[in-house]
Amino acid sequence: MIECNHLLEYLNNDFRVTQNNITKTRLDHKYTTFNSEAYVYLPKGYGPTLTASGANSRLKFYFQETNELKYISPRQAFLYMGFNKRDYLSIAKQNLLNDSKLLFLCGNSISVEVLEALFKEVILCLI
Repeated sequence: MIECNHLLEYLNNDFRVTQNNITKTRLDHKYTTFNSEAYVYLPKGYGPTLTASGANSRLKFYFQETNELKYISPRQAFLYMGFNKRDYLSIAKQNLLNDSKLLFLCGNSISVEVLEALFKEVILCLI
């Protein structure tokens, strides 16, 4: 993950669990008033949607045990979307895409697990 501890001064420790079982809080409005950019998540339960651009391409996670705030890295974005480490390494070693483009690629994809579940449902409907 990519360190962003400079944002800790804006952290509001009032974490809440949403109805979708996502644990999040907001950074203080002195940092930003843009909702999506202000969200900070705990790495437990379900997670937010990773998007190709905008604030959800810069997901921030807070690690309570070590008091660290970190952005999701390209490698972790691939893992988060259900790809394996080998998938990430095979793309990264080509040096065709910078970190920003790798995050965009993940945010523009569909989760491997979701795609597998969709295919299973389609197959069940066909037989």
